[in-house]
Amino acid sequence: MSDQISEFMDGQAPLSTKSAKIVLRRDGHVYPLIQCTKFKAKVEKKKETVQTLGSFMKKHKATSAEGTGSMGGYVIDSELLKTELGIIRSGQDSRFSAIPTLYGNENQGNQVVEIDEVSLDDIPIADLESDDGLIEFESDFTFDDAHLVQAFSGKQ
Repeated sequence: MSDQISEFMDGQAPLSTKSAKIVLRRDGHVYPLIQCTKFKAKVEKKKETVQTLGSFMKKHKATSAEGTGSMGGYVIDSELLKTELGIIRSGQDSRFSAIPTLYGNENQGNQVVEIDEVSLDDIPIADLESDDGLIEFESDFTFDDAHLVQAFSGKQ
């Protein structure tokens, strides 16, 4: 019976959304993104359908991939705006790396992913309302590469 129970996930294994940090690296400088309240990045595979004689099921072949995401948080300084507005004057797109770290428990270890060539789709300048809320920003982005810097070390 105890062998069967070990097949189940430990209740402490799932990670909390608060068990993460993210930093940005731009021009050799690393900035902790302490104002970030949400960050999402994913790779979407583009596929072509392959149909073959003798098979009722359609098959799929990956032909390319695209990195997209979104980020948002509180407005606490002008750093992001200063660097992103450079595109207006120079025409040069501002790129950076985003490095999220997920902190697991002592058995899991940590996971670090580096997301490279991040380019914001829009530049949040001002989003103001006359309520009692906090000023926040949100932007979608694309990225050109990602790699696993450190994998979780174990199970649960």
